[in-house]
Amino acid sequence: HLGVSIRLTHRKMCDLKPTWPALFPELARLHEWVGFSDLDVVYGDLDGEIARLQEGDELLVPAGMYPQPLANGNLMLFRSTHKLLHAWERIPGWRTALADPRYRALDEWWGVRPSFSDILYDMTLDGNLVARPTARPLVVDVINLFSGKDRAAQQEVAFSRREVPLDGLGATFN
Repeated sequence: HLGVSIRLTHRKMCDLKPTWPALFPELARLHEWVGFSDLDVVYGDLDGEIARLQEGDELLVPAGMYPQPLANGNLMLFRSTHKLLHAWERIPGWRTALADPRYRALDEWWGVRPSFSDILYDMTLDGNLVARPTARPLVVDVINLFSGKDRAAQQEVAFSRREVPLDGLGATFN
């Protein structure tokens, strides 16, 4: 389907996350919402999160990833539309990134540039995508906020929001 030779490893599978719904269109057609996540996400009431979305909403991301970076490998659900199933194809270097045997973080905001996140964020700014955060933080959002592991992500979010990190861990507070 992709026309690229890929050497699959445990981390390389993550590079494929944004492509999965397009790789399995017979499955994507059966569902209004499709997406991907990590195994260490505690979803809570995911049905409730989807039920509160409005008809025009197209992307559901963890509250901790909204409004930017929008994309991460933790969790992303999007409407099963051609536009969103193939949004990853807007990444100019996607073929090179997938052919590279190393993990290129195609599913993350910090990977290849422009990243999947950059593409989705640009689509949002252009009025071509309506993204919504989860109503409640997911456990992964809270862990990342206080563990310091995602300091770079929090710094970028803080920078994009023009906020100042106050606690030394990189967590931002208004």
